[in-house]
Order: sequence, then structure tokens, then C-alpha cells
Amino acid sequence: MEFPLTRISSLTIGSVERKNVMVGVLDLDLGSPAFKHIAGFVSLKFFEELPFTADYARGLLTLETSRSLAERAKTGKATKISLRRRGPSLDVFTRIRLPGGQIAKVEVDSGSGRLILHEKFMPPLGLKPGAKNVTQRSGKDETGHIYQRYFSKLTGDVQLASAPSVAHQRPRVMFQKIIYDGLMGTAFLKRFRVTFDLKGARMIFGPRLP
Repeated sequence: MEFPLTRISSLTIGSVERKNVMVGVLDLDLGSPAFKHIAGFVSLKFFEELPFTADYARGLLTLETSRSLAERAKTGKATKISLRRRGPSLDVFTRIRLPGGQIAKVEVDSGSGRLILHEKFMPPLGLKPGAKNVTQRSGKDETGHIYQRYFSKLTGDVQLASAPSVAHQRPRVMFQKIIYDGLMGTAFLKRFRVTFDLKGARMIFGPRLP
């Protein structure tokens, strides 16, 4: 997607204010009810020097201090991340282990509700289009691109490559031809309290509170 960029004088979240912030201007009426009440998105760029924790179950965003970040590290499981910068954008990637042992480098995408894998992983996972345990869907997404998607529930767990105890048990996965190995959406993330420490090049997965 392409859209114009501009700058605003400041942007504040909680007690943190950023000055002279670059923003994209986008018509959010993309034909989906999910965007109807959203006025905008705050990107990871805002948090590049500011660790934060997302508690998806409670809809809570916590801005961390050095002390609270150390506590998160003690009680959670950390995984390394890599950052990719493209102009004003910042993307986060980590590695997951699929049933059977294959490693996939996936983009962490809190804007997606699913765990998505490139369709090249279907044969190693024992899946193929047309099989009884695979459903298929064709259509056009909100950007106008035509897609072919496959859905199936895996028979094993998807784990963080560097922290196998952080796992999604037998997830239902969407397969599609995409530019990455996959996307880690909220289907995985919402099972944990997830701390993003971009400066430390890590994510910390903590247990959800009862």
C-alpha cells in the first residue's frame, strides 16, 4: 500500500511524548467493519527506545521502566528478534519451530488475527490442497490483491525456536503465498503477556494472569 507522509508536532501515549512525528495519511474506510471505529495506528517506530508489554486478554498496554523490564525478564521467556528498517517503517521478525522441526522466520504482526505460513510449508507438514483436512478460500483482500488461502489444523505444536516452552498447541493455520516465511498474529500472541524490548532486540513472553 502507498500513502502520503507528513509530520505532526507531537504524539503522546501515556506519559511519553514524541515531537515532530512522521505519520502516514490513510483512508481507513477499507470496506471492513474491523476498521470502522479505528482512527489510526501507532507503529513500532514510536516504541523503538521504549519497551512495552501487551496484555491482549485485558486489552492493556504497559510502558516499562528499566526496573519493570528486568522483572518481566525474570518471570518470562525471552526470544531474540531482528529488526528491519525501511524508511520510516520498522518490522520485527523472530523464529518459530514447526511440527517436524522446520524453522520459519516470521514477521510479528499484531494487526493479523492468525498464524500465517507460506504455502511452501504445506508439504513438509503433510498437507495438500484438496485434502479432507484442508479448506480453501479464494477472494480479493482490502488492497485489491487476489488471494488463494488454505486452512488446516496442525497435528503438533508451533514453538518459539529459542524457547520451546512458549508454544501454540495444535493451531489452526492459514497458508498463503506471501513474501515472508510467515506472520505471527494474535492467535499466537494473545496466549501470553508479550513484552517488546526493541532496543534489546528481544521479546519476552510471560504467562497470562488468571
